[in-house]
Amino acid sequence: MSGTDSYPAASAQRRAASVLALLLFLAGCAAPPPVELPEIRTGAGRMEPSMRASAFGQEIARAVTTHPVLTAGSARVLGAQAELGGAQSGMRPQLSAGLDLAAALVGGGGGRGVPVASVSQLLFDGGAARSRVAAATAGVVGQSLANEATAAQLTLASVEAWHDLAHQRALLDLAGTNLRLHEEFLELMQARLDGGAGTEADLLLARSRLADATSRQVTVRGDLDRAEAIYRELFGDLPARGAPAPAAPALPAREDAELIATSPRLRGLDAEIAAATAERDATLAGRWPALGLGVQMRYDRDDGGLSAQADMGPRYEVMTGGRRAAATARAEARVAELQAERHDLERQIARALAFLRSDARTGQARLRAAREALAANEAAVAAAQDQFAVGRRSMSQLLDAQRDAFLAGEALLVAERDLTLSGYAALALTGDILDVFGIVLPAARPGAEAATPAGTE
Repeated sequence: MSGTDSYPAASAQRRAASVLALLLFLAGCAAPPPVELPEIRTGAGRMEPSMRASAFGQEIARAVTTHPVLTAGSARVLGAQAELGGAQSGMRPQLSAGLDLAAALVGGGGGRGVPVASVSQLLFDGGAARSRVAAATAGVVGQSLANEATAAQLTLASVEAWHDLAHQRALLDLAGTNLRLHEEFLELMQARLDGGAGTEADLLLARSRLADATSRQVTVRGDLDRAEAIYRELFGDLPARGAPAPAAPALPAREDAELIATSPRLRGLDAEIAAATAERDATLAGRWPALGLGVQMRYDRDDGGLSAQADMGPRYEVMTGGRRAAATARAEARVAELQAERHDLERQIARALAFLRSDARTGQARLRAAREALAANEAAVAAAQDQFAVGRRSMSQLLDAQRDAFLAGEALLVAERDLTLSGYAALALTGDILDVFGIVLPAARPGAEAATPAGTE
């Protein structure tokens, strides 16, 4: 081969080397920074599964893991994983095959088929493909954390349904006892009136208080019906009366900032921010040209057999009429919006955590006071009955004492329920309630990242 013939080949090699060097330079300049993703709960957490072995804990875990809402959330996670696979496919070689069929329309020639195959590979796009994969990965994480937040709220709702059923049953027992006492008071007053020792006013008062007690029992029975309906929705059959559910364990001894940061809702918003940031990076990557390599092969027996052609075509949108700038501004605004929402949610969680801690502190004092009040009112009823028998107390005073004792009993039941539920609400707020009941959700698998072609990061 002469020197003249080798000159074009050497020149082509130099141009190819220059293009590759430019690609490597652009790849380094255009690489978007990696987005930080929150962690997904995958197993044992920072709290022991203290409720898992109890019948109460097993019922709660079963109700949560079989709930349709959680099943739907798992399906959304699978959908996000499919979207991730679609995003990763854009970074892999694309292969297509076909057959070109031709037939002569004039001249009587026969038809023939030419097999065709083509391969294309993205070489450089300013990091757009990589950013889309990062956004899809954040989408998988975000859906998993949304499912975790749903599971935490379902766990709390199940605990509340369990306690509400026991609470309404206890209230109905209390209302029934109160009703029977008022029936006895009415019978006593009727007997005294028949014996000439009572008054018509006392009899009417006893009937009025009996009507109030009956009305209260009817109201409590309606509340119990609703509590039973909620319980059946979550658990199925109603349980027999058993031992009271255990109290919630205390939150881990950690700083508030750490407890707040582990909230499933907050981590889910972090994943949304990561996805929006990656989408913004993909939009910004549109400022760079895209370059791909394509190879097409044909096999035509009538035209020399196998032939191959390679092309490297850069593409760049010079003028977009403001579309690219608008998309970039919209993406930036979305990131700023989510960051503001995160700050607001962080403040809301901190406030809710402070409220729950206050409820826990005051709840103990409230419970002690309610117990003391009930004991004092029960003693007052007994004393009023004794004094009424000897004529030193009126029927009105006896009925008032019983009313106060009934209200004190209701207040004690409410204080017991509120104190117990405040502990579980705090655990749900930080996500630790899943650890306490030993609930482990199916682990999301964002998938291994596709091999990065030159210039896509």
